[in-house]
Amino acid sequence: MIRLTCSSNGLHPPWSMCVLRLSSRPPSQYFRFGMAVNRKLAVALVCVGALMLMRYLRQRSNSVKAVSGQTRGSNAVTARSSKDAAKPPGPRVDMLFLKRLRRVFAIAYPSIYGVETLLIVVLTFLLVSRTRLTVIMADVIGRNAKFLVQRNARQFISGVADIGLWSIPSAAVNSGIRFTTALLEGRFRRNVQVELHKRFLSDCNFVKLSSQANEGEASVATAAADGEARTPSQAPKAAKLDNPDHRMTQDLQLFCFEVADLFSTVFKPTMDVITFVSHLAVNGGVLPPAVMIGYYIVAGYVLRLIMPNFAKLTALTQQKEGDFRHIHAQIIQHAEEVAFYRGERIERDNADKYIDTLVQHQLHVKEKKSVADFMDAVLIKYGATCVGYAVCSMGVFAAKDQGSAELTRIYIRSSQLYIPLARAIGKLVMLHRRFTSLAGYTFRVGELVEALSRMSTETHAAGNATVQEIARCDVVDLQNVTIAVPGGEDLIKNLTIRVERGQHLLIRGTNGSGKTSLIRVLCGLWPAKSGTIVRPPASDFYVLSQRTFLPIGTMREQLIYPDTLDDFRRKGISDDELWQLIADMNLTSVIQREGGLDMFKDWHEVLSGGERQRVAFIRMLYFRPVFGIIDEATSAVSTETEPNMYVAAQRRGITLITVSHRTQLCDYHATLLTLDGQGGHQITKSSASAVAASNDH
Repeated sequence: MIRLTCSSNGLHPPWSMCVLRLSSRPPSQYFRFGMAVNRKLAVALVCVGALMLMRYLRQRSNSVKAVSGQTRGSNAVTARSSKDAAKPPGPRVDMLFLKRLRRVFAIAYPSIYGVETLLIVVLTFLLVSRTRLTVIMADVIGRNAKFLVQRNARQFISGVADIGLWSIPSAAVNSGIRFTTALLEGRFRRNVQVELHKRFLSDCNFVKLSSQANEGEASVATAAADGEARTPSQAPKAAKLDNPDHRMTQDLQLFCFEVADLFSTVFKPTMDVITFVSHLAVNGGVLPPAVMIGYYIVAGYVLRLIMPNFAKLTALTQQKEGDFRHIHAQIIQHAEEVAFYRGERIERDNADKYIDTLVQHQLHVKEKKSVADFMDAVLIKYGATCVGYAVCSMGVFAAKDQGSAELTRIYIRSSQLYIPLARAIGKLVMLHRRFTSLAGYTFRVGELVEALSRMSTETHAAGNATVQEIARCDVVDLQNVTIAVPGGEDLIKNLTIRVERGQHLLIRGTNGSGKTSLIRVLCGLWPAKSGTIVRPPASDFYVLSQRTFLPIGTMREQLIYPDTLDDFRRKGISDDELWQLIADMNLTSVIQREGGLDMFKDWHEVLSGGERQRVAFIRMLYFRPVFGIIDEATSAVSTETEPNMYVAAQRRGITLITVSHRTQLCDYHATLLTLDGQGGHQITKSSASAVAASNDH
């Protein structure tokens, strides 16, 4: 028990008198010990506080992992008994987040000898300069306040001029920091975007990823009929990746912005805390900065306890934005079909349901953010202001034998340093909010990178067929080949067929019998389940699908796609030869009507369906492959024009493998392959009567 003696005679006066006597002592006695603390001790105290905070966060993370491990252990039997019960982990700041961040950042920052390193060096210099300028401005403003109290007009005017002069480099440095950060963001985005394009547009990964993204469309249509706004991301397929286009554009842009800004968010506040604490320790010791740091640590801990999982909310917001964008893109893509079906009402209702779902989620997120912003304002903004005024006064109370002018200088200088110090500490304490936001974007971009990385391995693992690609091969040979839907039932069983050069093949069958699947296997888009395939390399095939892709450009670019104009000139093909191909397809008048070969248009909107298919046929004639595969690619062409197209192709030595239901094409093919839709098949020599009989059957 501590006894407070307030008199020398041993008597104990009332506590109020003790308090009065204590309060009557000069404040400098209570802060004198702080004056003896040097800058090194101040920096050491800040480092110890940071280590304690990191230790606490690590302990909290370990405790969360332990509870999660116990939960997983208790539910292990149930999870193993049902695959549907095992859901992929959502976005959060954990080891998976760090792993994905490291993987994507390695793409964004490929080498320390690149431009990115130069930008980081420049940004570091600018950030250090910004901190130094803050200290200089605080000294200048403090001295100017002293001159004002002293009524020294000459020095005061000179100080105002100094403030104006120092503001010029300060503004330049601030602008440079923003510009350099934007450049760094642009470099990060370009590096990741180019790498994603390389992976996405190779080995037909874009086809596989697009097919995954479209798996949920059937469930969306069913849900729309039931009055539900189910998104493609809610399709019952665990392996499906929703909205890859949105992930590759919008999510990636936000990810790169967060990563580029993270360096400034971490480096500058850390440097500010160390620098400002060192300067503030000169007046008042280390106690005032320590009080402010301690307050922010407590406030940050309280905010962390009440904050929701913004990483999950951010990822879900981007997912719903992508779903809403997808529904509009789908309407535009199929505008004519919707108009023919008169489906405006149901599409409008479906789009309204998507926007209602998105807005409701955004309102939910804003409610969470409003609560977080309220607590942030109370604890960080206004609470820190009160603490800041209190700690600023400590330096004034600690100064003894100083005039009013010098005390004013100390107070103004301290306040000019405590404001950025408080801002820096607040940024460090609230870093978890930045990391949770970054975790949401990292989750979506990281999933995309992982999906593209495992595409090739999954492709080879999906089938057990032996595939031999032989250069200058004039034959396509399939021996006991079984083709199945990936992860599904068999479509074609034990198919054995040999297509030699000049022996044209016609494939027929019911819908869903595997005609297009066979084409995909021949071209390498799908793996065969079993059997042996001998075929030429992919460059000896040219495939025409029922839908013709016409990118925006000139007509010449449409006819030679995917060659470029440089490729066209390098091959030495003249315009007269190109016009001859156009004449063979009976398109001369159409192209002349639209302005000729070099007219730039959106040709998909200009040409009809049959004209688009004839443009695609010209492409095949231009490339003159060994094998031309035609998958219902003349379905919109009239029966009078269609025979001339096949004759033109065969005259140029192209061996045709055709998928079609038209009987008249029998005369242009030597072999007929009929698929029964049950896995069986029949191979016959083609004749008009045989095809007619097959059709009647």
